[in-house]
Amino acid sequence: MDIEELLDFQPTRNLKRDRPTDDVDNSYEGMLKRKAMEAPQRKKYEDMTDEERLALVMELDEDKSDEMDESTVKKMILNLEKKYAKNQELRIKHTEQPEKFMDSEVELHIETGKCLTLATQPRLYPVLVHCGGVKLLLSLLSHPNNDIVLGAVELLHELTDSDVVNEALDDAMELVEALVKNEIMSVLVQVLESLDEKNDDEAKGLHNVLGIVENLVEADPNLSEDAFKHGLLTWVLNRLKVRGFDQNKLYCSEILAILLQSSESNRTQLGNIEGIDTMLQALALYKRRNPQVTEEQEMVHNLFDSLCLSLLTNVNRDIFLKGEGVELMVLMLREKKMSRPPALKVLNFALQGDEGINCCAKFLDVYGLSSLFPCFMKTPGKKVKRGGFSEMEWVEHVTSIISHLLRNLSGSQLQRLMNKFYRRGPP
Repeated sequence: MDIEELLDFQPTRNLKRDRPTDDVDNSYEGMLKRKAMEAPQRKKYEDMTDEERLALVMELDEDKSDEMDESTVKKMILNLEKKYAKNQELRIKHTEQPEKFMDSEVELHIETGKCLTLATQPRLYPVLVHCGGVKLLLSLLSHPNNDIVLGAVELLHELTDSDVVNEALDDAMELVEALVKNEIMSVLVQVLESLDEKNDDEAKGLHNVLGIVENLVEADPNLSEDAFKHGLLTWVLNRLKVRGFDQNKLYCSEILAILLQSSESNRTQLGNIEGIDTMLQALALYKRRNPQVTEEQEMVHNLFDSLCLSLLTNVNRDIFLKGEGVELMVLMLREKKMSRPPALKVLNFALQGDEGINCCAKFLDVYGLSSLFPCFMKTPGKKVKRGGFSEMEWVEHVTSIISHLLRNLSGSQLQRLMNKFYRRGPP
């Protein structure tokens, strides 16, 4: 630099540090946009899908969960209530112009996602209940937009998760009791009926609804009594009638077993809504073929267990008999497929006690002895061939069936049974 350049040099006049402007968006959405810009590989917030935005919400809120207190929960529910009210107002005002209320539904969906952090703090569930959060959740479950419904389903599924509930049982039970008081089962059945499983998101949402049912019944077994009252048991049975196998059908078989195990009333009502026939029809598909995958095999075992539970109620034995349940079980014994061991278990339940006399007579009429005694003479060596039964369990079921037959048969039928024990051929 020469002397002339030095003489012409002018220092920068504005040496003061720039003050922060008031244009910074400190709203939650503004924070989300700044969060999205932190990672170069991410899309812009405006270009993200709803799922990507929800993931961003969870990431942003993850570090805040430990700081959550009563005021945070109240503010969260208040914001959600405002978004819901705004959306309802716009929906009523612009019924024929959905483009004018779609933005409010996106905002409502995002606001629902923010509430997922509540599931990390079950001790604050009483606050959620006292500030009207339960009724608001049920309103979201009845929303016309299934995306909003699915968001509420996911939230309720997380809030009622058994691991979360057990962290603060007394506080969590306050939420469960409030849900029961507001007839949550009825609302969940309406959601199940509204979802279309051809849509992957709605199929996942249906799975979450069934998860909510399981969580609630686990927390309060008496709640299973509402299953028949609100139509849940009927819906589950209708879903099991659908041909083919998928994860939701597996979950329905689990829910059916849970509902029957938890409630004698459900077992009694099962026969009145053709539940026995539905299970027999579903199991008949496996009399000559094995399930293709492990999950399908689990579903079949669930159905057999449900059938055994239903036979604890005497009135269902007659329905089982008229529905040709004995014939189906004998056929399964003869075919020697995966259904053979659980068929033994079902026969053990069907033939026991004085109420099993008619089933015992039918068992002989359909030549059940010729299928039973090979099981008596030789226990399969491999556990796989015993259908997961231990050797002791296999022997117990076979000998119990013979015991029931000896007790309930008489005359020529009893003689036919006794002839099976006679030694044939030369001594």
